[in-house]
Amino acid sequence: MTSLKAKKNVIRYGGISFSEAVAEVQVGNKKRKVGVFGLNSDAGVIDVTDDIVRGDDGHPTFKSLVKETNAILEDMYETMRGNKS
Repeated sequence: MTSLKAKKNVIRYGGISFSEAVAEVQVGNKKRKVGVFGLNSDAGVIDVTDDIVRGDDGHPTFKSLVKETNAILEDMYETMRGNKS
């Protein structure tokens, strides 16, 4: 098995190598970063890093994670029901 350090970059564009890529996707009324591909299993993962609150220990607070995940799920649910564009 190859270690992550030994793996090559995922894509090369314009002479620059990238190990991961993200796309901005409209989720409800907010644009969110979503992993397109990467070295880990980040593809399709919505990045909430910029939207959460960190506690004194540097970890995300449970309350902020609940707030963001609920907002994402509500937006997706409303979109599937046809209530939001």
